[in-house]
Amino acid sequence: MRTPAPLRLVESFLNSRDLSTGWDELATPGGFGGWLAVHRLAERGVTVGEQELSLARDLREALREALRTGPAPGAQDPARRNSQVRLDALAYRVPLRARVSADGAWLAPAVEGVVGVLGRILAAVVLAAHDGTLPRLKVCRAPGCGAAFYDTSRNASRCWCSMQVCGNRSKTRAYRGRRRDGRGPAGEPSPAAAAARPAQRGAGPDEGWRGAGPDAQPPAAVAGWPIRGAAPAGQDQQP
Repeated sequence: MRTPAPLRLVESFLNSRDLSTGWDELATPGGFGGWLAVHRLAERGVTVGEQELSLARDLREALREALRTGPAPGAQDPARRNSQVRLDALAYRVPLRARVSADGAWLAPAVEGVVGVLGRILAAVVLAAHDGTLPRLKVCRAPGCGAAFYDTSRNASRCWCSMQVCGNRSKTRAYRGRRRDGRGPAGEPSPAAAAARPAQRGAGPDEGWRGAGPDAQPPAAVAGWPIRGAAPAGQDQQP
């Protein structure tokens, strides 16, 4: 399974910014113009206005956030709803039109230039939402990453852009957290933590003193738990 051609442009647009390093191809009008030229969306040296650049950056991050929170419609999660509202407001500034020919019907930009390129990106998102491929376009969940990737796994369960990098880092971070909290791989107490724990309530009433000798008496408490039937300090037990 490969990334569908329309979504390759969307994926590249999202990855024009590297959140882990701060590198951004859309940092300047000239940088965005270079990105457009590399993708054959404009002639090299194209002039990009400040408003167009700002719209492109806002649209990119709104789309990233919408994918991060999930593209499923009708969701009641506030973060997801807010990201969809923001993306919808920006999409209003990028007009699209229906095109019809002998080959079929499709969405296309209603204007030319830089805004038209943004229209191509949004049209690809709409198409993917309708053909079922959009849920596979994801944003890496690793802290500080945010890279876009197309999930080619059979059950669409990938969380990270790279198992070798972000996946290993996340698993190592979780493992260290469990070790720090005294939990084992599946969340159960580690052997060292279990050994250091005090005796639990429910152990036998003679636990902790059995085998100390025939004349030994059970203490009034074991590891902080009172022994049922033991007399308080300074008092004799009633017969």
